[in-house]
Order: sequence, then C-alpha cells, then structure tokens
Amino acid sequence: MHRALRVADSAKYNHSLVAAMGYGGHVLVGLATAVILLAAVSQVLSYRRGQSFLTRGQLLLRLGTALALLAALGLTVYGATAQVQWSAGGLSRSEALSLARGVATYWTAVLLLLVAAMAMALLDLRYVRAAQHRVRAAMYRNLARLQAELRAEVESRKTEAEKEDGN
Repeated sequence: MHRALRVADSAKYNHSLVAAMGYGGHVLVGLATAVILLAAVSQVLSYRRGQSFLTRGQLLLRLGTALALLAALGLTVYGATAQVQWSAGGLSRSEALSLARGVATYWTAVLLLLVAAMAMALLDLRYVRAAQHRVRAAMYRNLARLQAELRAEVESRKTEAEKEDGN
C-alpha cells in the first residue's frame, strides 16, 4: 500500500512537471508548426502562380521535408505527454523491459524522421546550388556574347573610320 502511494505521488509530480514545462513547449511547437505550414502553403501558392523557380520535384521534396518535420513535432509532443503514463510505475521486470524497448523504438522512429528531414533539406540545397550554377553560367555566356558583339562593332567602326580617312 505504501509503495502504491509513492508511485501515485511520483506520477502526480511527473504530471505537474510536464504540465508546467509543457505549456511553454506546446506554445513553441505550435509556433513551429504554424511556421512550417505557412512556408509550405507559400511554396505551393508561388509554384501554382508560376512565380517560383522550383521544379515539381523540388516542390515535392520540400513538402516531404515539411511533412517529416511536422510528424516529428507531433510525435515529440505525444511522446513527452505520454511519458507521464509510461512512468506510472508498478510494472513487473518483464513489463518494464518491454516498455523500455517500446520507448526506444518510438524515439528511434522520431530520430529517423528528423534525419530524413535533414537529408531531404541537404538534397534540396544541392538542387538550389545546381540551379544557381546554371543561371550564373547563362549570365557568363550572355556577357561573353555581348562582349564579342561590342568588339565587332568597335572594329567595324574603326575600319569605317579608316576608310573615310583614307579617301
């Protein structure tokens, strides 16, 4: 009976601690979710209007990154609040071991979602860098063509001036 009271008091303490820290954390997660959703909607709208430099593949990659981040945020909030129920105590050794494996698997899945989001972001950066390289190369080609045209025009004016002076 005394152990049951300690477990109940421990669960109340954990719950009040999560509640106290949870409000600020939930506000931050809510803000992060709003920013991610607004950024995704902005990307889709600019793509549909034709105002975006993104290809369809890049847009899908960015939306996949946003989805992975949102899933990781949601799972983090759920895992933080569910941990109060998980740590209620009163479990046998085999139940505690099973619970520990489940918790490790859960947080590994969250970590893998975050790693996938980072990998997609790095791939997106490569696409942006390649597009920037193509634009820069086109600008240099255009500049070289303009320089050649200017040189040709200067040469033609010089030869015309020499012909007029020669007459």
